[in-house]
Amino acid sequence: MGWQRALKRRGKRRRLDDEELVKPRTVNRDSDRVGLTLLQQQIGNRAVQRVLAQHDAEDKEKAAKMPVELGEIKIEQPKVEYYEVTGSSLREISGQLLPPGQWYEVEYHQTPQLEHGVVKQVDVEVAITIRLPRWTGPGWEHATDLDKMAWLEMLQSVEVDPEAEDEDVTTLPRKWLLGPAWEKAPDTVKGEWRAMLQALQTQEKSPLDIIRRRALVLQQRLINQPEKQVKAIADQFTKDLKTEQELYNRQTEFGRENKIALNASNMIQ
Repeated sequence: MGWQRALKRRGKRRRLDDEELVKPRTVNRDSDRVGLTLLQQQIGNRAVQRVLAQHDAEDKEKAAKMPVELGEIKIEQPKVEYYEVTGSSLREISGQLLPPGQWYEVEYHQTPQLEHGVVKQVDVEVAITIRLPRWTGPGWEHATDLDKMAWLEMLQSVEVDPEAEDEDVTTLPRKWLLGPAWEKAPDTVKGEWRAMLQALQTQEKSPLDIIRRRALVLQQRLINQPEKQVKAIADQFTKDLKTEQELYNRQTEFGRENKIALNASNMIQ
């Protein structure tokens, strides 16, 4: 049949000239075994390298989250200055009160601790001056009991214990202490920093809370910076502090509890 003849023709094919070159080689099992072992070792080494790289990345991440001592924040005993107001009613004396920006005067003094010309820790000492009104003169005697009670409540709301001092060593995760590299830090890292500061700001209930947060910012800015940059950073901090305080002043009123919330972009950071 036709297909049988075709099969016979296939069986009588002509030997190719280079058939000797492509014929199956003799298997050397010892050589193959060595090659396989080397291949497994290479694959194993790459796997180990990947595991080591993963552990190295995890170690770096853990190190970045580890708290680092920034230094001490010491808030000195507040100095209280009184000024006199006069009148026979709360309305009359209210116009004599100092504007919000003059109720407190806060000065931040930084003392960097250097290592090889780089700031490794920085102590911040804060001096506070509080200015409080004192209702004097015969007008106080003629004021109504209601006005007197309201006045005393107002004073109590801004009262600060003159004996109070605050001292603490602050810590932050290493990932936020990048020094000059902070400008090029990932947006995620900067976003976490701003979110943390804003959370602190929304919980502030006293001037001391505000002062602690701002001192923390000053420390964060100075850590890992070269010594020659300390003055410029401190000067910029003072400018930014003034801008933030102006926003506070718009939302505060003497003798009232003020719920202040600032956008992260408007805060000192």
